[in-house]
Amino acid sequence: MIDATTVMERSGMARQVPTPPHPRPIDYGASGEEYGDWLDAADRGDPVHPGPALTDYLDALDRHQRANYDAEVIPVHKLQTNDGWLVTPAELTAALPHAPEVALDRRQRPIPWWNQWLDYLEVSRGHGGFRVH
Repeated sequence: MIDATTVMERSGMARQVPTPPHPRPIDYGASGEEYGDWLDAADRGDPVHPGPALTDYLDALDRHQRANYDAEVIPVHKLQTNDGWLVTPAELTAALPHAPEVALDRRQRPIPWWNQWLDYLEVSRGHGGFRVH
């Protein structure tokens, strides 16, 4: 994926931008333990009803994960970590016209799955974007 991210950045599909730190549960009156318990329950598929403070934190986290931070295209950090970033339809719409038809890896060989990646981005654009986990 590093090669594809490099191609995306060089072609104008993605751009480095300063990114504020992730919000913290404590900043919204929730504890890290409460958030961890909520994550565990959600991962198990249990019904989850977060309290008001945790709901405020989850809303702030969602806003942070979908924010563009003036990248205009896909912010590179969304492709470099598995922190739940949402690559939005607007970012995909802005990025896809810059996509090269052929992408080369660091050894100057074609990336064999490049066209499938572009297809995935195109489909994701019409389905609310995609999360990076």
